[in-house]
Amino acid sequence: MKENYRYLTLYLKNQSPRDCTLSYREIEEIFQGPLPQFVLKYPYRFFMNGSKNAYARAWEDAGYRAQVIPHERKVRFFRGNVSPEKRIPLENKLQIPTPSVQEVEAGLKQWAHLDNYVAQEEALKRLFCESEFAPNNNLQDVLIKCSVLNDFYSTNIFNIYAMARHIAALKIDQRLAQGDPTLVPAIATLTISGTEKFFYSFATKYCSHHNPAAFPIYDSYVEDVLAYFGRVNPHLGISKVDLKVYSKFKAALLSFKEVYGLQTYSFKDLDHYLWLLGKKYFPKSFKSKNR
Repeated sequence: MKENYRYLTLYLKNQSPRDCTLSYREIEEIFQGPLPQFVLKYPYRFFMNGSKNAYARAWEDAGYRAQVIPHERKVRFFRGNVSPEKRIPLENKLQIPTPSVQEVEAGLKQWAHLDNYVAQEEALKRLFCESEFAPNNNLQDVLIKCSVLNDFYSTNIFNIYAMARHIAALKIDQRLAQGDPTLVPAIATLTISGTEKFFYSFATKYCSHHNPAAFPIYDSYVEDVLAYFGRVNPHLGISKVDLKVYSKFKAALLSFKEVYGLQTYSFKDLDHYLWLLGKKYFPKSFKSKNR
């Protein structure tokens, strides 16, 4: 958080315990500088309460919470929690375009210009499908793939050797070829130093890069977007709690394709499209997230 944002903390402490409503211009005067440019389009990102938003310390250190007033370019700062009648549903805060062929095509066009991600995907394709390392019976081959995948995706596998040994022991090649969805939780479940871990996202990525037609990739951005559309469109039958179960996650994507007429797109296409939407509308603590 920038040091001049502390001026808002001091201002609110002087207002305590009263609530106050400030316009963006008044907040900038208190900051003695401009708000970030994205605030005009996505004010809920900047004024989000909680520890995931570093900016929130500017008002929370003074004992306040923030609530954006839609369409008025104002923010209400108040003490305590938002009352139920004033709580704004997430669906009403966001205006994510309805999925369509045109939207997906626009997303894929955007993805094609992300040179670093495109090169990364091509490198993984060569490693997992087109090289001598493709089979999974040799520990050293699996270790190389696990290491590269963990580095590219920042999947936080802190004992990569244990994961590689685990995968090699499972003898997974036949199940990969068959598209067996139970393989994902089998890879994801790993005991390290006596503690059972569940590396769900990593497992979906490891399987997907061997057989992308059968194994869609789970990612927190993709989860956020699917859960959002599950709330605004009950016909999808998508519940966020189900997305951590891989068979239901895959079923959710198939439902998404059918309801919005996207059957011609692959799981990989949808992954790119949904990930870009999630990155835009559900940012993680305002930090860039590795793919």
